[in-house]
Amino acid sequence: MAAIPPEITNNYNAIVAIPLISFALGIRIQHESITEINFLPITTPMITPSCKLAAEASKQLHTYFSDPQIHFTLPYTFSKGTALQHRVWQLLPTIPPGHTVTYGT
Repeated sequence: MAAIPPEITNNYNAIVAIPLISFALGIRIQHESITEINFLPITTPMITPSCKLAAEASKQLHTYFSDPQIHFTLPYTFSKGTALQHRVWQLLPTIPPGHTVTYGT
């Protein structure tokens, strides 16, 4: 497998391994708000959280994968995505853990 170039991994405020699921998560932060969390190959070099918010995001994400009932308390802003994606992302926190909601009929 090809190595992930440093110019890609350097843009993250943290890259944390989630070994149970065999992937890594790249966390990006701007202006004290999470702007992206991306799935990355488990072979991606880990990056120690560079700020307090990145450390808290890492902690809450690890907790989620051992207890999906947790409630995230992280500030986030999504600048990318379509209008539909933004509406869906705004509704996601209102769905209780373990429940399924559809937008179809």
